[in-house]
Amino acid sequence: MLTLETWFDWKKALHRSAEKLRVQKIIETLPVVFEQYKMNLELNISFSKKEKEAQPKDVWFANAILRGRELNGEPRDFEF
Repeated sequence: MLTLETWFDWKKALHRSAEKLRVQKIIETLPVVFEQYKMNLELNISFSKKEKEAQPKDVWFANAILRGRELNGEPRDFEF
């Protein structure tokens, strides 16, 4: 049940209540998500395509630097 937080400023109370609800919904969802994750691991089911396509930030930055050098007519390498 959602109750509105009490606070001196009604805007702050609304923000606090929304944050509390968000956290509550995440907590309620975590067991289901974890069970799905364990089932995927046990059955060797691959995860969603988006997860496979996601690159670490350092790889993304490296590709962006190389692409920028290429667009500037420079060789596509890290030899500055």
